[in-house]
Amino acid sequence: MNKIILAIFVSMILSGCTQFERFNTDKILTDTTGINTANIKLTTNIKNVFIIPKASCISISDNVLSMNNEKPERTTDGWTLLKGWREAPFEENQKKNIGMKSISLEELSSKYNVKFSSKTYLSKEYRLEAGIPYVVFIKTEGEFAGLLFNSAEDEYGFGVSFILTAGKDYQLLLQSEQNTTTNWTSATTANSKTSYLYNYKLLDITNGVVNSTDRARSIRAYGCK
Repeated sequence: MNKIILAIFVSMILSGCTQFERFNTDKILTDTTGINTANIKLTTNIKNVFIIPKASCISISDNVLSMNNEKPERTTDGWTLLKGWREAPFEENQKKNIGMKSISLEELSSKYNVKFSSKTYLSKEYRLEAGIPYVVFIKTEGEFAGLLFNSAEDEYGFGVSFILTAGKDYQLLLQSEQNTTTNWTSATTANSKTSYLYNYKLLDITNGVVNSTDRARSIRAYGCK
């Protein structure tokens, strides 16, 4: 009996994970009108980014909107055989612009010491309602080891929750980095392991500078219990 219950439990978990992994939406985030608004610029190297207004945890529902469904594309060269991408210039694909006074990726890196995991990004600017919670999340490369203990949203999702202040400008940097290590066990045999790192940074960039003393309150978002 215990084995049957465990098998059903694992099956339900796998079904939930599959549903989350396959999730997508054709509902696109649109700008808010009115005076109680704030501007936010999403800068990412990830193709699919989702947002849930009036939420503080990750869940799959009709309230989920697409914040980005495009892949950043490199149009200029910069890679070299000796240095790779380390000294290549940044390239930022500006896909949606509402006229924010933003900061270049070069300046964020050199002047404000913001860490980037890539040299190619895509940016979209939005005007959103202020004073309410939002969750922005992505789907990650999950690991089966945690399925019995974590929800599908926790295992396959990475998100951030925040509340914007009216009249402010923000920049949300959401990025991933892929690392592959190779361990040679013999002259002809090797084992490779790929890991994926995800991180976010939400900055107050009102007036075109990073205001370190007045940043939006942001916390890591997890699956709804």
